[in-house]
Amino acid sequence: MKKWMFRSFILVLGVMQVQGAIVHRYGMDDPNDSVGTANATLVNGTGNSIFADGQLTLAGGGTSGAAGTDYLNLPNGIISALGTQATFEVWTTWTSGGMWCRIFDLGASDCGEDLSCSSGNSRYIFLSPYGGASLLRCGINMPIPSRVENVVDGPALLTANEQQHVVITYDEGAGLFRMYLNGAQVAQNTIPAGFTLAAMNDFNNWLGRSQWPDPMYGGKFNEFRIYNHAMTAAEVEASLVAGTEVSIATQVSPTNLATGISATPTLTWAAGYMPADATGKAFRLYLSKIQADVVNAAPAAMVADVTTTSYTVPAGTPLAKDSTYYWRVDEKLTFAGNTDPNFIAGAVQSFETEKTVPVLTTSAPFVVVGSDCSLTVNIA
Repeated sequence: MKKWMFRSFILVLGVMQVQGAIVHRYGMDDPNDSVGTANATLVNGTGNSIFADGQLTLAGGGTSGAAGTDYLNLPNGIISALGTQATFEVWTTWTSGGMWCRIFDLGASDCGEDLSCSSGNSRYIFLSPYGGASLLRCGINMPIPSRVENVVDGPALLTANEQQHVVITYDEGAGLFRMYLNGAQVAQNTIPAGFTLAAMNDFNNWLGRSQWPDPMYGGKFNEFRIYNHAMTAAEVEASLVAGTEVSIATQVSPTNLATGISATPTLTWAAGYMPADATGKAFRLYLSKIQADVVNAAPAAMVADVTTTSYTVPAGTPLAKDSTYYWRVDEKLTFAGNTDPNFIAGAVQSFETEKTVPVLTTSAPFVVVGSDCSLTVNIA
């Protein structure tokens, strides 16, 4: 059983954009994907790597591609299937491995599946605790028409021997990828021109091993997640606060800053990951014109506890028109062995309801051109 990493207090982090769905989660109790079906395989060449206490410990030592090394091998094709956005989220503790060792390396090498060699002619996305300029580095390699590898760097090497939270977001629409370290954005850069996830031939998707003959990564993986959307800064920080074992509610609708929303809207969302042995799974919805009440989970803003992933504002109590509303969805669950429920705080969104429609009436059914008349405007 994994050591519980949830923080029992609730923190909500500003207004944010639509959240992305978690599609693969490796909780490191074993190599299995607890959200999807993309189960991984532990390659344990040394015999010294192990799943224990909810973490995968990789022994490290040796170089990528050499015999007798250890890494986690994720299934082929899971990166190219993500679409145009992605987020890679990891909680890890780096203990050994020299320059260019990899936390993850997703894509292909020039020499083929399960091989590491010179890989400048292949598409890949990597994260190293000790990259060029002796910094935490993520790089995206585009081999054609001439090789371009764009990078984002952290402020220093990844801190060793302490668990760190690193997130890489990728958004082809915006043309950007970003690095977050322990909840804060530290860098962003443009995605190389022409690079797409769909075009990747990702037959080497690895944790702890490089497409190049670089040192192997030694350390612990507490959790690794893949989302099919680019998380926002607020989402990243909310996820850090929630910790491992759970993930926040996602894919909210209406999206943040939406306008023209009906006075009786149906609010929808996708459930985050909740442990299978948790009970009392539900969602608590907050909705108010007062932002602080939603941020602080004030009782006055709590409108419903529901077990489905939608809520429709009743026709008998419609929202005010031409108004800004704030809302959030918290996940409610009771963990095994506990009696009191915990709440996994969602993030605050806002939307504007539809405008009021003016109704024009006159003092007579018809008006003679050039005569006086009165005009009354009623706001519906």
